[in-house]
Amino acid sequence: MKKKFLSLITLFALAFAVSSCRTALEITQQDVPALENNPVNAAKVGLIEFIGFKNSYTDQGATFFKTYPYFNAFGQLLEASNIAVNRSDFYTGVYSFQEFAMYKSTQRYISYVDVISHIDWYDDTYAIREGMVVAGVLLTLTGIGIPIGIPLWICANPNKSMLQIKGEYKLYVYDTKKQEIVYASPFVIDESDIFKGQYRKLKDYDLVKQRSRNIVSNAFLDAYNDASRFLENLND
Repeated sequence: MKKKFLSLITLFALAFAVSSCRTALEITQQDVPALENNPVNAAKVGLIEFIGFKNSYTDQGATFFKTYPYFNAFGQLLEASNIAVNRSDFYTGVYSFQEFAMYKSTQRYISYVDVISHIDWYDDTYAIREGMVVAGVLLTLTGIGIPIGIPLWICANPNKSMLQIKGEYKLYVYDTKKQEIVYASPFVIDESDIFKGQYRKLKDYDLVKQRSRNIVSNAFLDAYNDASRFLENLND
């Protein structure tokens, strides 16, 4: 009984030692990509109108876009970059040809994005070596290799985190004159970085949020830049 009690004390002490070695994730302004500022139409707003995200009118979509608010700010960024007129706050219909035919647009082309998949997540355990954890615990609790077991358990988790943004999307442009889709382009985001420290110990999330916003916004701006150039070269 006494041996079991001592083993438990040793285990708790080991767990405390391992936990105390974990620091908060270290992220700086240099880790945040700059937000692009390269409008394709510097003199005037482009011929495109942005009406929002196809998924947004569903209950599931509303929850999704509330979780990731940087999507909701994208229309304003498009308009500020002179790429498209932001009408995402005004369009309330579903994303169908019937609705588009009745919609009174301000531009010839109306556009929207279908978010097929999107994850913005962290992983504090991606680098943990489970075999080293088990060996460290067993060596420590048996008392045979405490000097080896404790460092082994600590080294099993190198105190690193992975931040990843990954998704698939499709940009559609509808021609109100021809009443058909004239541009449909898929694009992806697959961005991951390794940082020292643990995300769950982070207290100031501003830089992490800014990093996510800029990565997503830049990918969407690139997609709209491509669409704008296509429309400029399109023959009526």
